[in-house]
Amino acid sequence: MKFLIKKFKDFMPEPTTRDGDSGFDLFAAIQRPLVIPAQSYRTIPTGIGVEVKYFSFFGTFECQSGAIKQPHQRKARQMVTIEEQIKAVEREINMRRRVYPRWVENKRMSQEKADKEIKAMEAVLETLKKVQQKDRLL
Repeated sequence: MKFLIKKFKDFMPEPTTRDGDSGFDLFAAIQRPLVIPAQSYRTIPTGIGVEVKYFSFFGTFECQSGAIKQPHQRKARQMVTIEEQIKAVEREINMRRRVYPRWVENKRMSQEKADKEIKAMEAVLETLKKVQQKDRLL
């Protein structure tokens, strides 16, 4: 897959990648050192913009620095495809259709709230299906 990358800061180098890499090496668009205390986080500008033409793709930024040596310190992210997302939402809707009537009967939830919650999940499902259809057209 190819990406269109635009630099917003002239002093920044282009993102780099090598054959076999699954991502880009990015650089912080800062001009002086930044100290991030332990157990905290900061937003770090990269000085670039990336155009992604497919709706079901997303990007994450992971620290792959040599400073992180222990595998348990890295948080693994797993790609969830649009098809898997659709199936998960369909399962959720079916579960709510089975469970909510008992909740309404036991006065744990109003019928109005149950209907609204199911409609919301049906809207999520419709949105995901539209995204999937748009991806197929690209």
